[in-house]
Parts: sequence; structure tokens; C-alpha cells
Amino acid sequence: MLPSAFGGLGSEVIDASVENDFSMTVNGNAFVNAYQLKIYENTETSTLVYDTGVVTLSAPFAPTLSSGRKQTFSVTVPTNNPLNNPHTSMVNDYANAYKWTISLWETYTAGTPTLTKVTSDENIVVARTPAAFDIDPATAPTTIESRYNQWKATLSSTSPIMQFNWKLYEVVDGVNELVCDTGWIFQAPQIWFEYSGLVSGKTYVVQAEAITQDGVTYTTSPATSNVLYDSITSSGVTSVEVVDGGVQVGISGIQYIVGSPLITSSGAASTNYSILGNYLSTGEKALQIGSDTYVRFASSDTFDLDLTDGAPIVIGLYVPAYSGANVTLAQITSEDAVKSRVLKHAGFQAGVIPNGDSLVPNSDSLAPSAGTNGTFQYTTGGVTYSLANSTLPLYRYIVILRAASFAIYEYLNGGVS
Repeated sequence: MLPSAFGGLGSEVIDASVENDFSMTVNGNAFVNAYQLKIYENTETSTLVYDTGVVTLSAPFAPTLSSGRKQTFSVTVPTNNPLNNPHTSMVNDYANAYKWTISLWETYTAGTPTLTKVTSDENIVVARTPAAFDIDPATAPTTIESRYNQWKATLSSTSPIMQFNWKLYEVVDGVNELVCDTGWIFQAPQIWFEYSGLVSGKTYVVQAEAITQDGVTYTTSPATSNVLYDSITSSGVTSVEVVDGGVQVGISGIQYIVGSPLITSSGAASTNYSILGNYLSTGEKALQIGSDTYVRFASSDTFDLDLTDGAPIVIGLYVPAYSGANVTLAQITSEDAVKSRVLKHAGFQAGVIPNGDSLVPNSDSLAPSAGTNGTFQYTTGGVTYSLANSTLPLYRYIVILRAASFAIYEYLNGGVS
């Protein structure tokens, strides 16, 4: 006899406040005509909390069909509600759990109750209060006004969470098409999921699953949101790269497509188009073009970056080798020319550094020289500030540019000195 319990929550875990089916597979060909199921506290004293008594079946149970397929034998165990009769004495979240056995008879006779009786080994069953697993509605609004959103789900459970999984779908013609599947990962009972590729004008559905340490799986109700935005906010990483003696700033998370209306026959710019507001009373905009016009779309290669005049700007950079009087490291142009900023390095002269004393020339005119490290020069507000460079100019630096001053730090092994 191979017994196993299946309740409303999952294998070997039940909610004692509702009815549960205790199911098993019986190895053998003999018919079952009677049974008795007992549940005990999982302690040394084994206090009995439920007993069906000997129940005679109205029709014999065949463990194995003529085809050889096994059948499942089930016994329904009532709730623990004392107002019901019968009821169990099981309590949800009982620390020691419970154990149960079942006895089967091919033929039951009160005078010889052990004849043809077969009893299973003890089997453990855990009674748990059902968990609540929900997505916070504040993180799944009806309308999301950004390409980025962070959802939160909370699992309230007496059993610790073991792992969880998020799935994000795009609704296409009424069908949920999978966009992102995080896979099973570990986290605290407060579960977060973020996604930064939401497209304006589309509808998304998000849902989370969680598995507790008892092996019970919970699934949230799906949360649906429409995405609608006119502009995007970058929250990505800013990178600074020295290119051809200047500074190139890159910000991840920014991408847009530019449409150019053109005349079909010549490719020249066309004005035969219009932008319709509140198209079909949806609140959205639409582009209407003439029969002689088409629109060419191209993704952006560059974009304008608005910075507040006078606000501190922090840049990480290298000073490249140069042979002229100076090199421009960063240039920030303001609409007010006086507030524009320029950072340069000037006066660098490369020296000759020997590989060893044996290589030092005898002539003083050819002796090695340390060269000149030069100075940093920062011009803003019509004033130029200078700072002598105390180290070799090819080092990496962290530069802070302010409205009327600047500071430079040497960047060493991931830190600043």
C-alpha cells in the first residue's frame, strides 16, 4: 500500500479548516471492502485527533483495473469546525504536525477484525493557515505613465517563502503574449519585480507565483495596466568616455525614433501632413499624411542633454597624451554664453624616462627628463581657474565642476584619493 495525502493546498500540506481528500495508491489485486483512517498528533503520546471508524464500502474498490492501470483510493476528511459532525481536532500551524494511517480490509468481520486487515505505515501531514499572496495595487495602476515600472507582491504566510517567479505579458488581440519570465529565484516575503521596456499604447498583465518551504504554490491574481506616456525619464547609468580629445557622455535607457515627412517623388521635405489630437476620442494623437507624402523613421544616434546652469557636475575621465598647447577635456555649452564651462589640460611636456642606469646617455643634453605634468584649467563665468597637476596626466581622475570652482581627485583602484 502506497499512501499519500493531498489537500487543498498541496502534497502533504492541508488547511484543516476545510475538507481534505486523503488519497493513496494500493498495490494489489484484491478488492477493498472496508477501511479505517486515523489521524494523530505527531508526538510520543500520539493523541488521536480523528478516526473514521470502520467504514464499509457500498461497492468494492478495485485497486488495479483489468488493463493494469492503478486506481486512486480517497477518503474525505471533514473540517475542524466543532459545529460540524463529524469534525477533526486538528489545528492549523500545529508545530509538531500530524501523522495518519489507514487500514484496509478485503473482507471485514466484526468477530475477526484483523483477518485480511492491512495497515499502512505512518505518514506525515502538515496543517497550515492558507497564505495571502497579492500584488500591491498601488504598484500596478490602471495607467502606467512611464516605460519603467516596479511591481510589489506580498506573501502573508506562516510558512517561509522558498522561491518565487514573475511573469509579464503583453495583451495582443486579447491574448496574453509572454514578454518576461524571471524564472524561480529567492527573495524575502516582500517581492519586487521591475521592467524598463514598457511601450506606450500597449496593455500589460503581470502575475507572480511563490512556493513556500512546505512546497505549497500560490499564485496572485493577474494585474492589468495600460501604458501611456509622451516622454521618457532616464534612470540608467551615465558613462563618460574620452574620444578624440573630448568627453562623450552616454546615458543608457534613452532611445527614441525620429520621423521625417518626405515627398514620395523627390525625397524632399514635405508639409503635407497634420497631427490629430484626441484621435477617435481616445486621448491619443495620430499622424495624418497626404497621398504624396511618406514618413521615414530613424532611431536616434544623439540627443540633447539639459543641465542646470551652475549645478555641480561630476565626471570621470583620463587625460589623453597631447603635443599641443592644451587639450579640451569637457565642454558644456549654455544658452547664456557666460555660464558655459570648459575644462582643459595645458602645459604637458613628455619627458624621457630611462629603463635603467646603463641606458643613461653620457651627454648632459641627452639626459632623461621627468617632463612637465602641466595644469588643469577650468573656465566658467568668464573666469579661468588653474590647478597644477601633481601626477602624470595619463591617470584617471574624478572631476567636480562647480559654478565658481572645481576639484580634481585621482582615481585609484576603485576609490578616490
